[in-house]
Order: sequence, then C-alpha cells, then structure tokens
Amino acid sequence: MRTLAILAALCAATSAQAQAVLGTEAGCAHVAGDETAPEDRFAVLPGHLAYRGATCQIAGIQTGTLVAACAEDGERFDLVLGISRAPDGGGVVIALPDEGGERVLYPCE
Repeated sequence: MRTLAILAALCAATSAQAQAVLGTEAGCAHVAGDETAPEDRFAVLPGHLAYRGATCQIAGIQTGTLVAACAEDGERFDLVLGISRAPDGGGVVIALPDEGGERVLYPCE
C-alpha cells in the first residue's frame, strides 16, 4: 500500500516530492540522463510517465488503473495501464496493454 501511496503522491507532486522516481533499470538510467533502449524504458516521475519512447502526462490513478495522455514522434495516444503493488512490497507492477506483459518499477537511486 505504501508504494501505491508513493505513486499517487508522484502524480500530484510538490517540490519536496520532485526527487522521487519509480522505474525499471533502463527507466531509472534514462531519468539520470543515460542512453537506454526505449523498449525497456519505464519510469514514473512527478506528474508524468516515461513509457518506452513516449512522454506521458498522468491523467489519473484509480484502483488498479493508471491513465495517461502520451506523445511520441508527434503522435498522440491515450494509455491505460494496470497497476498494483509488487509482491515484495518494494515497488509497483504495471501491466502493459495489448498483452505486453508486466514490468516492475522500483524507486530509483
């Protein structure tokens, strides 16, 4: 539950929360400024989501669902992801659309 609370706080972040980021290894590296492969790039930052090669504005989080408006290479699309706490309690699991599997996002260091 704590991790979902962190995720909700990220979506309505204040300046004190601006440093909190959840991501895959590639997502965290991307946020840190490193070059990463877009297919593994997933990170939740204050108010937005790095989703593969796209940047998304988080529109809302409801029980089990994250909704975002995304843009990539001039194309806009809406994104709906399943979201739940990771089994180990230390991260968040996002379920990707179109049978894309799941990714676990952990706090970036």
